[in-house]
Amino acid sequence: MPAQYLYPSYILSEDRKTFLRELTNRQYKAFVKCINLEDQDVLEIFIDSILQELLYDNISINALTNVDKLYMLICVRSYCISPTIVYSAKVDTKEKPESGKDRHEKKRAKVEMTLNLNEILNRLGNYPIKHKFTFSENGLTVNGTLPKRFYYNHIVDVAVDCLNTVQFRNRQISLVDMKR
Repeated sequence: MPAQYLYPSYILSEDRKTFLRELTNRQYKAFVKCINLEDQDVLEIFIDSILQELLYDNISINALTNVDKLYMLICVRSYCISPTIVYSAKVDTKEKPESGKDRHEKKRAKVEMTLNLNEILNRLGNYPIKHKFTFSENGLTVNGTLPKRFYYNHIVDVAVDCLNTVQFRNRQISLVDMKR
């Protein structure tokens, strides 16, 4: 296998560093197409698929939280495309009337806002989020994390998606790789 460009990322829920491969033009084009479809199920499947392709380490994508995935997607954008996004819009402005005129003139002005993705990564990485939880009652122990997907149709789906393992009478059942 030829040498690859790798760059660092982080799995916040596991508090560990990982590496991602470079985003190819083919992958970028497919990502844009999926976003333009405006189908949340297709986008969820694609995000999991693209991150699995880009992850250098053998990590189960099903175990990553939506915050982990968001962090990685921002890393991909920052390292492979650009660390800044410039938003621009044209807005109406009012200019003071010239002498002899009694009306304000409306003009269009271009307004730009620059978003620094590295600053967002820094803030997201340092934000005090509790990524995992455990509760036990009557011999039943449940371990979970933040939700793993970005979109849900029902609140119950969010709760179910947070569950990772259930342990009862020394038997542990993993719920992470079960079909959604």
